Amino acid sequence: MGSRVMEPDDISTYGKIFRHGENGSSICMSVGKIQSKGSVFFHNESPLDYSVPLLLAQISLASLFILLASTLLKPLGQPTNVTQIFRGLLLGPSFLGRIDGFVELFYPYRSLVMLDAVSLFGYMFYFFLIGVQIDPWILKRVEKEFIVGVSTVAAALVLSISTSFILLRFKLSVDPLVSNSLPVVATMSSVLGFPVIAHYLTELKMVNSDFGKMALSCSLVSNMFGFVIIAITSLSSQPSGQKFTILQNFTSGIGFIMVVFLCVRPVIIWSTRRNPPGEPLKQSFICMVFVGVLLSGFCSKALGLHIFFGPLLYGLALPAGPPLGSALVEKLHFIVSWIFMPIYFVKTGLVTDIFSVKLRSYLVLQSVILIASLGKFLGALISSIYNQVSPRDAVSIGLVANVQGVLELGMFKMMKQNAAIADEAFAVLCISLLTATAIVTPILKSLYDPHNRYAAHKDRTIQHMKPHSELRVLACIHEQENVPATINLLEALHASNQSYMDITMLHLTEMVGRAHPLLINHKLPLVMNYASEASASKRIINAFKVFEQNFRETVTMHPFTAICPYVMMHDGA
Repeated sequence: MGSRVMEPDDISTYGKIFRHGENGSSICMSVGKIQSKGSVFFHNESPLDYSVPLLLAQISLASLFILLASTLLKPLGQPTNVTQIFRGLLLGPSFLGRIDGFVELFYPYRSLVMLDAVSLFGYMFYFFLIGVQIDPWILKRVEKEFIVGVSTVAAALVLSISTSFILLRFKLSVDPLVSNSLPVVATMSSVLGFPVIAHYLTELKMVNSDFGKMALSCSLVSNMFGFVIIAITSLSSQPSGQKFTILQNFTSGIGFIMVVFLCVRPVIIWSTRRNPPGEPLKQSFICMVFVGVLLSGFCSKALGLHIFFGPLLYGLALPAGPPLGSALVEKLHFIVSWIFMPIYFVKTGLVTDIFSVKLRSYLVLQSVILIASLGKFLGALISSIYNQVSPRDAVSIGLVANVQGVLELGMFKMMKQNAAIADEAFAVLCISLLTATAIVTPILKSLYDPHNRYAAHKDRTIQHMKPHSELRVLACIHEQENVPATINLLEALHASNQSYMDITMLHLTEMVGRAHPLLINHKLPLVMNYASEASASKRIINAFKVFEQNFRETVTMHPFTAICPYVMMHDGA
């Protein structure tokens, strides 16, 4: 039975690496080789000759290797995306794939169809989760972050594309496919991925710092700007005979966006609001949302778009945070991140041979990538300092701008599939992605010291207060059970007409189902997008309002809700 894979460039690369240059376009699978008949001891057949046992072995091996890579790199303090990509390369022709018989045993040619389907299934749900956790309405609140975000990408584009054209004029003796890839490599190296940076800062416990919050907002602006640049680059790289097809795809994409945000989003929000407050969402509703992910992927392929576009857009249309966003992340995160995505990284590693890159090609490509990285760093640094950001934070933002992960890896594969970049350029981009993040991480950790922000306040205690001065208190509340004890303590402080008390009440809520921390001021008009988050604090706020009314002339209260990762709640407070 002939079956055509979804990414024929991968099967072509696999054939070149493992099948002595054979460039196949189809895979033959036996109908009788799906389910294993039983034990190898009784039937003298290997279970790995059958599709289902082979797939189970492949998933198990991929998941075990990601655990092994995480264990080995944990002492070095490297983030998850470094271990994931490294583990994918480890199982490919760059390392273990060089062992005779290893790839033919665990990842044979005939298994690529099933492997491709499972990996793309996980990839689709991964981008759906990315979209769910992003709050696109944050763009309404960016001011100086907009300047920094655009400047970061613009500086990198100008420097790297100029460098690529200068190198092309010198007519370097490299493969023509490599030289033609230089402008696209420059563009791909100049963009940022907001979801990757959000996950990276959360993992390093820096997302709630001053520079972390600004870096998140800047990366979101850069991501939007970069996606426009990538779309233009991808379209321009197509043959001139396909211009009408490109126009059709572009129009279909705009129409799809309008349908999702104008039709699907209102229905989802209406269904969510029908759910009783404080009650978990119905399983039937969650199931329908999951079906929507599959339909969005189907629509993407039917309209000629990339398969991740629909799920990402669908996720963006859903409200981030509780109740829907947190429920989806809770149900999907583990199985997608630890079962399906390892297969995607293995599939990518199988067609990436870093030792096949010629030295001259590597130096030319890496020089363009380094210039792009320098451009992002300088663009973020200079624009941040111009906007009165401290030099240390400006340097940190510039370093974070060079962090890359699975989103960029998917963009590299898309460009490779569209023949915009050569195989060697793809391998060098993967190497650069891995090394840049690995180098930035220890530097960033050495620059970031969460205790420095409190150095100026070390003498601001009750003992150092002047007589009859105002007492400012920060009351942090986790659960409703904390309220009576906190109010009793505040009453014991005995506010009076000679010593007023100014209370900032902060309800600390764990961030689940969103990528950006949130601080809600309950004395300002409430934005509808955050109504569900604010409602969870209503009873706590009412209790403190009663306390304020009992001491009306001596106590003022300012209620806030802080939504951030649990491990860094008190750092944000």
